[in-house]
Amino acid sequence: MDKAIRQAKGDGKPHTAQDSIPFEVIYPDGICKLPGKSYSKSLAFDDINYQLAQADDKTATFENLCDLYNYFDASVGVQLSLISQYVGREEFERSIEISDQGDSFDSIRKEYALMLQNQLSRGNNGLVKRKYLTLTIEAEDLKAARARLARIETDVLNLFKVIGAAAKPLNGKERLQVLHGLMHPDGEPFSFEWDWLPKTGLSVKDYIAPSSFQFGKTRLFRMGKKLGAASFLQILAPELNDRMLADFMEAQDGLMVTLHIRSIDHNEAIKTIKRKITDLDAMKIAEQKKAVRAGYDMDIIPSDLATYGGEAKNLLRDLQSRNERMFLLTFLVVNFADTRQKLENNVFQSAGVAQKYNCALTRLDFCQEQGLMSSLPLGLNQVNIKRSLTTSSTAIFVPFTTQELFQGGEALYYGLNALSGNMIMADRKQLKNPNGLILGTPGSGKSFSAKREITNVFLVASKKDTIIICDPEAEVRQEVA
Repeated sequence: MDKAIRQAKGDGKPHTAQDSIPFEVIYPDGICKLPGKSYSKSLAFDDINYQLAQADDKTATFENLCDLYNYFDASVGVQLSLISQYVGREEFERSIEISDQGDSFDSIRKEYALMLQNQLSRGNNGLVKRKYLTLTIEAEDLKAARARLARIETDVLNLFKVIGAAAKPLNGKERLQVLHGLMHPDGEPFSFEWDWLPKTGLSVKDYIAPSSFQFGKTRLFRMGKKLGAASFLQILAPELNDRMLADFMEAQDGLMVTLHIRSIDHNEAIKTIKRKITDLDAMKIAEQKKAVRAGYDMDIIPSDLATYGGEAKNLLRDLQSRNERMFLLTFLVVNFADTRQKLENNVFQSAGVAQKYNCALTRLDFCQEQGLMSSLPLGLNQVNIKRSLTTSSTAIFVPFTTQELFQGGEALYYGLNALSGNMIMADRKQLKNPNGLILGTPGSGKSFSAKREITNVFLVASKKDTIIICDPEAEVRQEVA
């Protein structure tokens, strides 16, 4: 009987790929049940033009991001997930194809399509970058968790609206699709419906789990056919830069950057800092007594003691008078590649970004499984490596870079993104306001831009759109003549 009980309980170790995925169930409304009494909900948000914005706009975005983090108390866990994943160029190449229309301009259409393909190869249109915010709370049951997460979700969506970034909550199928895409980086299609579960007897994990996990090696892991390495960021710099996340996301291969943020109770944080200041003062007095007994100036104390005392007092002043809170931050980076050599190169590239900002990227030895599972947008942190930061220090990791515009259908080519180098393809008829103006100084190319758009419309949709040119100065007529 004891043997049967031990066999039924198991040894507590994962024996299948499904066992390694650390959630219990995902409900159709998007709520995920984690081990214990924890529940999580994910939101997807779009990028905004931050890196190219003016200084005032950047300051406003930073302050709004501080308000977002200050909204969460110690009972809410926040996970910020930035995912860069290569999906192949085939889909993008199909979106810029120009079909023949059986007239005498088909040769020009082929030449124009070749030019678009050359522009496509200059950018990173094969890399899809997605951003998610996952909220985690503890509740007695699903009903209580659903009610509280609904209130938090409404407030967070309003805060994102103030920032200017469009955000939406993910339902259960969308969350499963995100997890499937992360664990199948080669682009395998995702097929799932909720009514399949009772018919097949499978769980949701069976539809998203990869063929295998291998965590036997110390410094890397294998997920299906892909190799990966999980690392954490040691924040050593006295001052941080808002370009760090953007530089991490410029990697040329698969990458996941994850920030686990947990607020500390405000009163408890103030009490802790006061105790530290008291301990430093006691050490200072002890050093002064030692100096008097040794017969030298009592004002000569160790420089570290004076430095730490001043920093602690500045931190206490920030918490008490500058609307700052204390947070515990875990910064994780997971790189993917097809070969070990390529993986080491990707990790070296990410480490170079960290070194650029006076930080260190350290591999999670013997904790690759915990690092990977903590990087999935589930809201669960299994890596117990935390760094205390204030609100402004946490918000300096700005997750915004530049907004991409790449529409399908009869989208027209408008140039390259100044920051990312990706193509700008837009169909103005799909936008809220299809009207447009071309503004610029004399000689900057306003007329050329208008003629280029006329040519684009003619080549892409000459049988659907009517081109009317109102030209008071007869510039176009003279050139045609």
